[in-house]
Amino acid sequence: IAIWSRIAIERGMSVSETGLKKASQSNFDGVLRMNITTKVAGVTFEGRQAIVEKLTGDEPCRIVPEPTNNYDKNALAVQVALPDGIAHIGYIPRDLAALVAPYLDGETIMVTIKTITGGFETFDGERAAYGVLLSIELQDDEISNQRRGGRDAAR
Repeated sequence: IAIWSRIAIERGMSVSETGLKKASQSNFDGVLRMNITTKVAGVTFEGRQAIVEKLTGDEPCRIVPEPTNNYDKNALAVQVALPDGIAHIGYIPRDLAALVAPYLDGETIMVTIKTITGGFETFDGERAAYGVLLSIELQDDEISNQRRGGRDAAR
């Protein structure tokens, strides 16, 4: 979490604002990787609960930059592949998206569903909303590209 916490603080954000649950950096087999675990925001809107309720956690999942999003130029939509097509289940939390989007350089990347949460009966007989935790792995090329200042910098 330290590297992402430092980036968040440098940008005037608290770590709790980012939606960041866990982060790590590794350099195994010579490839630098950053691993981030985060919740998916917005899963209770626009009928998305019906989709999330049916997920097993094994579905292919990706984050897709939405630079023309009217509410957030760094918006990262979360989409899952289902037998009947692609479904939008929410977004990477806004403040974390502001940290991650520059590493993607406008590209879609595959992510992993770690856990489907919620759906249990609460003490008052209601059903807790479903949620999704994702694992995002940025590898050396995304990290190196961002450190060079964006798109392939001239050498």
